[in-house]
Amino acid sequence: PAVDAQANAIEYFVHHEDVRRAQPDWEPRELPAALQGKLWSALKRSARLTFRKSATGIVLIGEGQGRYAAKLPDQHGTVVLRGTPAELVLYAYGRPAVARVELEGDADDIAALQQAELGIG
Repeated sequence: PAVDAQANAIEYFVHHEDVRRAQPDWEPRELPAALQGKLWSALKRSARLTFRKSATGIVLIGEGQGRYAAKLPDQHGTVVLRGTPAELVLYAYGRPAVARVELEGDADDIAALQQAELGIG
C-alpha cells in the first residue's frame, strides 16, 4: 500500500498537470511544502529507473530538498536539473517541454540530453 500510494501520488500529479498545462496561459501552481516533499521522496525512489536511458549523467537539485545523483555519466558528462520537486517530476516523467527546470552543464551534454528526449540522438 505504501508503494502504491507513492506511485499514485506521482501519477495523479502528472495527469492533473497534463490537463492544466494544456490550457493557454497556464502558470505553475504554488504547492504546499508537504506535497513538494512527497514528490521529492517519490522522485528519488524512481529516478534511477526513470533516467536509466538518459544520454548523460543526471543530478537532480530539488529546491528546498537537496540533491540526488540519478544516473552516473557514461559517454557524456553530467547535466544538473534544478527546479522544484514538482517541476523535476514533470521533466522526469516525459514532460520536458512544460517543466520549468534549469539545465546546467556542458553545452554538448545538454544538447545530447535534449536530443535523446526528442528521440533524435
